[in-house]
Amino acid sequence: MKEWFTAKELADLKLPAMPTSKICIIEKGKRESWKCRAREGRGGGKEYHISNLPEIARIQLAVLTAPAAKKEIVKEEINPQGLAEYAHIEGRAKSRIDAKLEILEAFKEFQTSLGFANTRARYIFAEKYNAGEVAVADWVKNTIVGLSACTLRNWAEVLANKGISGLAGKYGSRKGTGIIDTNEAVKNYILGAIYETPHVSCKNIMRGLRARFKETRDSLPSYRTLQDWVKTWKEDNEQLLTAVKNPDEWRSKYKAAAGSASESITRLNQEWQFDGTPSDLLLADGKRCNIVGIIDVYSRRLSLSVCDRASAYAVGCATRKAILKWGVPETVRTDNGKDYVADYIKRVFAALNIEQIICPPFNPQKKPHIERVFRTFSHSLLEQLDGFIGHNVTERKDIEARRSFSQRLFNKDETIELRLTTQELQEFCDNWCKIVYEREEHGSLGMTPDEKAASYVGTIRRIADERCLDVLLAKPAGKDGIRVVSKKGISYEGSYYNAPELGGHEGEQVRLLLDEQDYGELYAFDLDGKFLCKVISAENKGVSLEEVAAARSAVQKRALKAKKDALRRIAKETNLKGNEMVREVFMQAAEEAGKLVRLPSETTAYETEQMAEALKAAISKEPPKPTELSAAEQATAERLKQNSRPAEIVRLKPTPQQNFKRWEELKARFDAGDALDENESFFVETYPTTAEYKAQVFAAKCPKVLAGAI
Repeated sequence: MKEWFTAKELADLKLPAMPTSKICIIEKGKRESWKCRAREGRGGGKEYHISNLPEIARIQLAVLTAPAAKKEIVKEEINPQGLAEYAHIEGRAKSRIDAKLEILEAFKEFQTSLGFANTRARYIFAEKYNAGEVAVADWVKNTIVGLSACTLRNWAEVLANKGISGLAGKYGSRKGTGIIDTNEAVKNYILGAIYETPHVSCKNIMRGLRARFKETRDSLPSYRTLQDWVKTWKEDNEQLLTAVKNPDEWRSKYKAAAGSASESITRLNQEWQFDGTPSDLLLADGKRCNIVGIIDVYSRRLSLSVCDRASAYAVGCATRKAILKWGVPETVRTDNGKDYVADYIKRVFAALNIEQIICPPFNPQKKPHIERVFRTFSHSLLEQLDGFIGHNVTERKDIEARRSFSQRLFNKDETIELRLTTQELQEFCDNWCKIVYEREEHGSLGMTPDEKAASYVGTIRRIADERCLDVLLAKPAGKDGIRVVSKKGISYEGSYYNAPELGGHEGEQVRLLLDEQDYGELYAFDLDGKFLCKVISAENKGVSLEEVAAARSAVQKRALKAKKDALRRIAKETNLKGNEMVREVFMQAAEEAGKLVRLPSETTAYETEQMAEALKAAISKEPPKPTELSAAEQATAERLKQNSRPAEIVRLKPTPQQNFKRWEELKARFDAGDALDENESFFVETYPTTAEYKAQVFAAKCPKVLAGAI
């Protein structure tokens, strides 16, 4: 069975819960640290192991890639006596044997490709077979219409104990010949009901059987027979039932384990495992807090940090606390929750040069140490504290019922709980880790975690300046902390933050980090991570705005002066003073023009009649003489010149009422047959089409309405 696939092959298979493009699969592999190897052959690249894939994808991959069954291979594993008996079997019995052999071989290939335990693989294979997704011949499907995990197990036992001939079936002489076992449909219905609802009662199963098989109700088992069969099946399949009811309990109780999850850990702080969980306590404010746990796998030392809610910043605070106590880790292992894959956390780990390993979803076994220690913590002295609400819904209901009874039986004053505050719970967690957990002998260590850490003689990486760690773990100001430096400074939360060092960075983007100890200060970095300065809010710090602005202006001038000097030197070297550039451009253009050679061409004169007349006027040397006036004409011109004075005429715009009255008068004259001039006739015809005319007509008809409106 092929176990290694390229990203393109996985994309082409279009598996469930998997990306369908090569690029997305490669990114998913990087994000989840998939197991991979270099691909051999032309082109190179990487191949990914099928163990990286989600369970549903591995199942579908096994169905798609499992080769056709070959009953000859199975026959070679059967004892000769069984083969001899098989040679004498004919008819339907032989067909049943062949079909079962085909199915068993297909199951072997399916289980090999998945790597699951027998019981689990049988159940999944049976489900896929009944859904028609197993690649077997049609005659096999027609012979064996349906099967179950128990059926597969029984066939394998018969094949191993009685040989190939035992698969023909012998009714009436062996266990499993009852009315339920001999009716595959009824048995599968019962098993399906148990799988869907493990706590289903036999009474409801019986009701369901009577509803599903109402036409053959006489062939159904009795209620007592159903109870006995279900009881026997649950006793024989305790592990399978546990896996169906509670996968976590099955993993803890039955899952096969080999080796140690910490066998490769040889150094203190080589690997830390992170996890978070809601506490099983109600605090004084009536709320449940969240606890972030960090365990050093080498020494099993534990750090618990209490926070109001799960967040990336809470994980950062827990990391700071552990680093100050233990030093800087080489590797951290987390799940893929949003608190651990946020940009803030990735930036923190990258800044501290810590490798982060992100576990695939729904795989707590990838970080078993922190998972186990949380269970130890939650089932220890925590249960004795006031406000404990139980580890599950059942326990919580029992506690609430007991408290309710106590309140009814006694006075309420006698049942008041002294719940802890957040600070008191943190103190409890610190004391439990230091006094109880780290001083008790750990089974896998053979000593206490405190002694294991003290026995280490290697090097421990520590941070000398705690303030440096505070800056690295600071939260971004806003969503991503990116702001633009303006001429007034950097705007954040309605205030401007400024510093002299910002001079010369106007218009650039910077990243701001909060100073938790002082709201009036922020850390400014460029986008490459280089520290620029600490910016100050004059309003929040009480620093003089003029002093900051003056200092920043001075720095800005110095920065600009340095840049200008550099530009001046460049301009001097290139000799572009004055009109040198214009002169060079003109010279180049003239040079280019001089390279052009113009060939002579024929020409002809173009002239029109008007052009000829204009030319005559232009070349006429004597201008035309003015006409002389007579004595009488000259006397009249002198008299008009003396008496002519410009008349000052003031024209007033007539009012609408005057226009309307004029129109009435002209209309009356027109109706009487009087002759009107051109202007008067035009006015009589066009005025009735204007809005002014309509308004005057309306005013004449409805004077009371207008008076009321006024």
